[in-house]
Amino acid sequence: MKKKLSTAEAVLTALAVVFAAVPVLLAAFYYDVYPVLHAVDALIIIFFILEVCILIAALWRLLATMNSDSFSAGTLVPAAAALLLGVLSFVITSDIDTVLEERRFESSREQYSAAVEYLDASRYSQQMELPPQYSHLSRDGKVLAYSCNGGKNICYLFVRLDHENRYEGILYVSGNTPVLYYEITEQYSSYSYKELRSNYVRIVLYK
Repeated sequence: MKKKLSTAEAVLTALAVVFAAVPVLLAAFYYDVYPVLHAVDALIIIFFILEVCILIAALWRLLATMNSDSFSAGTLVPAAAALLLGVLSFVITSDIDTVLEERRFESSREQYSAAVEYLDASRYSQQMELPPQYSHLSRDGKVLAYSCNGGKNICYLFVRLDHENRYEGILYVSGNTPVLYYEITEQYSSYSYKELRSNYVRIVLYK
């Protein structure tokens, strides 16, 4: 029984690695890629499909050579790589953007607080512009502002992703006991959020 990888097995293994790595990279840099390539969601799915194709091809080769003299232990490598890396890639891709955005918020928390102070001192409008030193906190240097609770509270959405179906970003919720005011949520078909620190949530607002 041969142990060395054949050319076909080496190629299949390399493709399995590439097809598993690309979705992770696309998801990690999703907010940067989407404005340039709106089809990034479909592209991620395509690479997962390609990974499944590699798995099927590797299993077919394994079954075809299992009982022959040409069987090689290396035949197991592409199938194992496609299966394990594919599952790992899917798990990582599903929430890597959330994890990275939460870490980004933590590292920039003082800047968010300073930006909120600046906005509170500025004239209210539904879209407000950040000063240059804080413009990186939002994708276009602007925030969406919401007047809530009869104008007693102003909340700010630092939009990180303006998707055709949703907004994603960091929402500052004003008030001593901050809640998601219905004036915000009623403007959208649905929403989901995760509390970060006092007065801040990471939110997805579906258009």
